[in-house]
Amino acid sequence: MKFINCTNQCTTVTDLKRVAGAYVIDYRKLTESELIQAVEKTAPQYYHFENIDNSLRNSTLNENRNHRILSQIFIQLLLNKDDFTESQKAMDEEIIAYEQQIIDQANEYNDKDINANTSLSLLKFVLEVAWEHNDNISVDEKNLIEKLRERLKVSQSEYQILEAKLGKFPTSNNILHNKTQIGDTRRYLQSIGLLFPIRDANGVDYDIIPDEIANVIKKIYKIEIKEYAYRQLVCSKFVREKSYYMTILEKAKVDFSSSSTIPVLQELIIKNVLPSNLLGGFTPRDGLGVGELSA
Repeated sequence: MKFINCTNQCTTVTDLKRVAGAYVIDYRKLTESELIQAVEKTAPQYYHFENIDNSLRNSTLNENRNHRILSQIFIQLLLNKDDFTESQKAMDEEIIAYEQQIIDQANEYNDKDINANTSLSLLKFVLEVAWEHNDNISVDEKNLIEKLRERLKVSQSEYQILEAKLGKFPTSNNILHNKTQIGDTRRYLQSIGLLFPIRDANGVDYDIIPDEIANVIKKIYKIEIKEYAYRQLVCSKFVREKSYYMTILEKAKVDFSSSSTIPVLQELIIKNVLPSNLLGGFTPRDGLGVGELSA
């Protein structure tokens, strides 16, 4: 949904003021119609690349750890939705289900698998040290860990699994977030202009990322297609060969074992390689041939 439509369908004046607070000056003094006009007038600020980049970074390094974790999950889930929207009720349930899935995956991971991967092993050691004598990770510590995670090419989900194995994801003792905490982060994301609350004709409330904002977030996160579509693509007969997967991962400088199964290699590609690189490679000499690409 376009930005201007989201503004006109905002749930309540209170919610509209919260969204306006990101970039509208003196928004508290404005009437509803004045608020709508003011938000529409400042629209380019909401989807300006640097503003969104800063907002995403601030959410990742927020002092409130609930906001750090839930903000990422909110955005990740919505970017994979049609029109970047979902009902708030369904969103609450999906966030809780996602957190449980990470915990379940962590229970399936064994230390042997982690230690066999140099990047995961190193990041796990750093996390263990960071959590050793603390009940939380400071903003400075989180900043350093994020830089290391990106340098090691460890995905967000892999990072979350490592924290879950330490009993720290999504909160201490792997306790799931509740709907009150999710609601707090929802309002936080609205206040920094990344998330809009809208209401349909039947009175159902939705979370939505306006198209203009979602497209910028996708550029920042280097997302070319939805995860579901990528999972279909990576299984295509044109690329589904172990040797091809290994060549692409080598070119992408992603650690893997030659004994890894095809499903394991596929997961590594989904988490570390852009779809365009899976198809076109990284140089004119690799990737699919012209005939295969045409087909």
